[in-house]
Amino acid sequence: KAATTIVSQPITVTSISPDISEEENYRQLKKEKRKVFLKERERLLIKKKREENKLWKQKKMNRLANSKQKQRQNNVDELSHNSSKEKLKTEKHVQLQDYDVAMDVFNKVFKGTTDNKSGMTTLRLGVKYTDLVVGKGKILKDRSSATVKYILTSGKLVTPIDTSSSFTFVFGKGEVVQGWDIGMVGMRVGGRRKLIVPPKAGYGSKDIGGGCGAVLFFDIALLSC
Repeated sequence: KAATTIVSQPITVTSISPDISEEENYRQLKKEKRKVFLKERERLLIKKKREENKLWKQKKMNRLANSKQKQRQNNVDELSHNSSKEKLKTEKHVQLQDYDVAMDVFNKVFKGTTDNKSGMTTLRLGVKYTDLVVGKGKILKDRSSATVKYILTSGKLVTPIDTSSSFTFVFGKGEVVQGWDIGMVGMRVGGRRKLIVPPKAGYGSKDIGGGCGAVLFFDIALLSC
């Protein structure tokens, strides 16, 4: 028998390369790291957004609080201003009242009170006058030289006690009876005034021809001053 020769064929076994496994692991690990990174970045972004929102809300609250505080301050300032205005208004009103009272006293003392029936104005010390003619010339001023024409009578006698067609004196200096210095205030040149002078503004109890303590009646015309 012929010998049978069996030729065996080599069997090739394909083995897994360790490099391929490591590369796959590396890729997998890289993916995991990226996922972690992205997740962490998203978390940080959300946190930052929340902080920004919180800061914005805080600023808004601060602005609102400041606005309310400013409004309250404005209200306080306005109330204070109004209070000051009312206070000034009250003080001014009181001042005007005081001024009116003072002027009323002044007018009563120096300008007198007028009786509408008789037309006589009563001044200090009971001196009375009425204008028979209102002058249009210069007004008689204190301490100025005045020239007058006058007739003096008393209530007891009709005939004149004294007369003068031109008498000059310094007004307001006490050169004549006090009744003249009181009663001739405000006269103008060309004016004529009737004065009634009681004893305390005239010659007192002295008798100058009309009796002791007589009331004196002067008819005075202001010629110049």
